Amino acid sequence: MLLLAFVVGIIGGTYGIGGGAIIAPFCVAVFHLPVYTAAGAALLGTFLTSIVWVFFYSVLPAAGGASTSPDWALGFCSAPAGSRACTSTRGLRVGKRADTVSSSV
Repeated sequence: MLLLAFVVGIIGGTYGIGGGAIIAPFCVAVFHLPVYTAAGAALLGTFLTSIVWVFFYSVLPAAGGASTSPDWALGFCSAPAGSRACTSTRGLRVGKRADTVSSSV
């Protein structure tokens, strides 16, 4: 899995796409993980990566003295969209339970 993550990081960095778009389908198809597990792992990875890079952009100065500080106002305006992503993961959990209940009836 570590080798897979390394390769996905190289491919994602080269093409400028998120690694979750590559690794989640691979985990579902090859490792037979449930979709809700792969989606949750991709969301967690995105969240952790975002937190780390917000810290680095806040602390490290840019070359030439340009400001790299995050646009906090834009971030707070975008917070409801992030909240919606959290509620959609809860919906996945509820859907999983509902599917289990309906198939046992």
